[in-house]
Amino acid sequence: MLQFSTNLSTMFREYDLTDRPRAAHEVGFRAIEMQFPYELDCSALASVSKKYALSVSVINLPCGDFVQGGEGNAALPYRIEDFRESVALARKYAEGLGAQNVNILAGTPSIDRETANIILADNLRYAATVLGEIGVSVVVEAINDIDRAAFFSAPPMP
Repeated sequence: MLQFSTNLSTMFREYDLTDRPRAAHEVGFRAIEMQFPYELDCSALASVSKKYALSVSVINLPCGDFVQGGEGNAALPYRIEDFRESVALARKYAEGLGAQNVNILAGTPSIDRETANIILADNLRYAATVLGEIGVSVVVEAINDIDRAAFFSAPPMP
């Protein structure tokens, strides 16, 4: 059976973020996702999600400056500490919200591809270990380079 979740960061924008779970529930969604819930109080968000019987399918890991057009923090050797702080914050929210998955955006690193691959792989292992301790899966979103030029992705498989 298909299950859908609505992204509250992009849908129901006519409502405040804290009122979007109600809107999602009213049109029949049973699961929600939020790109970056970190501006909201975790317990308040968990309470409203529970009130409307909504599960949280996915939240994004904080990604440094990526949303503002920067390189992000997932594949850069000089942003490892920032990435690990993001993992700690995402763990707190994922645990509080009962999120099933945490999405990691690879970003647009301007360093050589080999180094970026190594750092991204190490960071993904770290995040999977930390979040796996609370039963949360790590997912990686593939964004095409037409909509987001220079988005980093793994090299093609042979």
